[in-house]
Amino acid sequence: MVQRYFLKLSYLGTDFSGWQFQVNVPSVQEALEKTLGAILHEKITVIGCGRTDAGVHASEYYAHIDASRNDLHTDVQFLFRLNKSLPNSIAVHQVHAMPENAHARFSAITRSYTYFISPTKNAIEHATCWYVHEPLNLDAMNEAAIIILLHDDFISFSKTGGEMKTSLCSVTHSQWTHENGKFVYRITSNRFLRNMVRMCVGTMVEVGAGRMPVQRVKELLDAKKQPEILHIAHANGLFLSEIKYPFPL
Repeated sequence: MVQRYFLKLSYLGTDFSGWQFQVNVPSVQEALEKTLGAILHEKITVIGCGRTDAGVHASEYYAHIDASRNDLHTDVQFLFRLNKSLPNSIAVHQVHAMPENAHARFSAITRSYTYFISPTKNAIEHATCWYVHEPLNLDAMNEAAIIILLHDDFISFSKTGGEMKTSLCSVTHSQWTHENGKFVYRITSNRFLRNMVRMCVGTMVEVGAGRMPVQRVKELLDAKKQPEILHIAHANGLFLSEIKYPFPL
């Protein structure tokens, strides 16, 4: 009989092609599966709470596994060995024993992303911020953020192909702040489309830089089709930052 576990982890996406396994390129999923398999001496499949693109990070991420051992959540040595064996860019923080119907992806009720923009070049933080040297109007970007909050169809801000079943997303938070010298954008939704957050950010930066009127954001979303010119923010400033479930963790 197998036991289901949730792993709470974080990772720096700079060295990976994204979360999901891909042939001949490194992924977070592959690194976890290989390491867990070597430690537990069985084939382990890791199911993540969502996909992140190449270069995108996660400050909070959940994945689930099924294992034949039923004590992994209480075995301190297991967590130590796991982190020692994983690349430095991946850290597993907690292991939770879960019922078999708990699913890291399908049980999640909301996901939140955070995006960081720095107005100054920083050699230490270049992998985790988008450096935008031109002045940005915070108020104008927040006007655009409200427009995003009031829409539910994001096909215009997506690169998802034909496999997409719906382009509807229930966005419950969309706001820019200025913190520690950086522009910070936070967005929460029940689901996200491929490249949706990066296209939202890229478009709002166009507004903040004065190259696009705020009303244009509404026009793009109302059109419900991908625009001819795509404004996609760099991957390095984006973090999957919070996942919420209907059960405690």
